[in-house]
Amino acid sequence: MCFAGGALLALGLHFFIAHFWSALYASHPWKGSEWSMESGGIDPSFSESPRALGHTRIVLAVTGLGAGLAFREEPWSSILWIWSGIVLAFSVVSFMQPQTQDSNLAPIAPLLFAFLTGPALIGSFCVGHFVMLSRRKARA
Repeated sequence: MCFAGGALLALGLHFFIAHFWSALYASHPWKGSEWSMESGGIDPSFSESPRALGHTRIVLAVTGLGAGLAFREEPWSSILWIWSGIVLAFSVVSFMQPQTQDSNLAPIAPLLFAFLTGPALIGSFCVGHFVMLSRRKARA
C-alpha cells in the first residue's frame, strides 16, 4: 500500500510538472542549461529545473510530515516503502524519456533520485514522528 502510494505520488508530481512545464518551469533552468532549455532539448522532469525540484521537495516534505504523524505501526518501514515507490516511479519515467535512453548515466538515475528526494521526505518524517511520539508521551 505504501509503495503504491509513493509511486502514485511521484507519477502525479511528474504529470503536474510535465503539464505546467512551459508555464512554470521552462523559464527557470539550472545555470548553464539555458540554451538547452530554450531549444527544447530538455524533457520535463522534476530534476531539470530548480523551481520544479523546489515544488517537488515541498510536496515530499508535506507527505513525510503526514506519514510521521499518521503511521503508528512500523513507521520506518512505511516511509521507506513510500520512498522506494517514489524513486522507482521517477526512475521508470526517466528511463522512458529519449534523452535518458541514450545516456551512459542512466543506470545511476535511481541513486540521483534517491539523493534528491530523500532529505525532504525522511527529514520531515522524522519531525512528524518525533511530534507524534511526544504527543503520545504527554497523554500517558
